[in-house]
Amino acid sequence: MRKALKIFSVCLIAFLAISFVAFQIMDEPMPKGEEGIEAEKLADRMLMALNKRAWDSVKVVSWSYPPGHHYTWFKKLDSVIVNWENITVYLNTKAKKGRVQSKTTISSKDTSEIIQTAYEYFINDSFWLGAPFKVRDSGTKRKVVNYEGNKALLVTYTSGGVTPGDTYLWILDDNYRPKSWKFWVSIIPVGGVEFTWDDWKSINGALISTSHKGPLNLKIEVSDLKGS
Repeated sequence: MRKALKIFSVCLIAFLAISFVAFQIMDEPMPKGEEGIEAEKLADRMLMALNKRAWDSVKVVSWSYPPGHHYTWFKKLDSVIVNWENITVYLNTKAKKGRVQSKTTISSKDTSEIIQTAYEYFINDSFWLGAPFKVRDSGTKRKVVNYEGNKALLVTYTSGGVTPGDTYLWILDDNYRPKSWKFWVSIIPVGGVEFTWDDWKSINGALISTSHKGPLNLKIEVSDLKGS
């Protein structure tokens, strides 16, 4: 028994040491940038490249997001139908209130928790869907950053959402379309994690990225994308 505990302890220490080194290698400080006209121009060019005007005109959009979250979002009505497992939530995204349908009996406490879960799912999964269109949301600050010799857009969300204070660096191609982003967010202990923005599809002329590749072969894919 003592020998097994000793082996376990050694393995645990080795794992923690490797994790610590990996964090130190991967962790990247947040870049400094400058607010002002150049940052606003860069934001304008990105929004124009993706056709934000067309995105704003979309009334209904549906999509699926891993692991098994399905949405029908009525953008103009601030409401969304969220499906996962055996649960359906009809959610008002402004009031954070809704109605739950489930194949099993649920208590009023469970209903409240399920509605909160649906809201958090929607905030996260819709952000991966349309984050480029949210760089001018209320409570955002924009800065221009010199990234590897090119201009990149640093956006900080000082309020709103589930985790205010998160910051994202948009890395753009020559046409001002996002190639990837790096982020500094409260739920991840490593700063500067990078995911690509690939496989662009059009909804009424608005461009939506449906594939995001990240470290350690992680991949996030938006599927079943449709819009009015």
